Amino acid sequence: ATDITYQLVTSQYSVLAVDPISGVVTTLVALDAEEVDQLVFNATVLAKDNDPSPNSLNSSATVSIQIRDVNDNRPVVPTLVFVVNETTPVDSVIGVVKATDADVS
Repeated sequence: ATDITYQLVTSQYSVLAVDPISGVVTTLVALDAEEVDQLVFNATVLAKDNDPSPNSLNSSATVSIQIRDVNDNRPVVPTLVFVVNETTPVDSVIGVVKATDADVS
């Protein structure tokens, strides 16, 4: 049996790495769904069998990394002041509270 080594051949941006011995794919930066430009990163990994004879062979595959957003941001509710007359009838609409959430999903 020959040793197989791994190499990252192409990658969008510089967010992924592959260990040449184990083939383990790791991230090089934090991948926060709210901070990155895209939620899918693709890379091509080359595996070579390193046969010392002229018969050395290789193969490649595309690896896709999909970032799944997690609920890691609190909703933000603005401070509001609603002014009403003392004669405002019961059940009158006096305003609307609208919160925002930075989470992608």
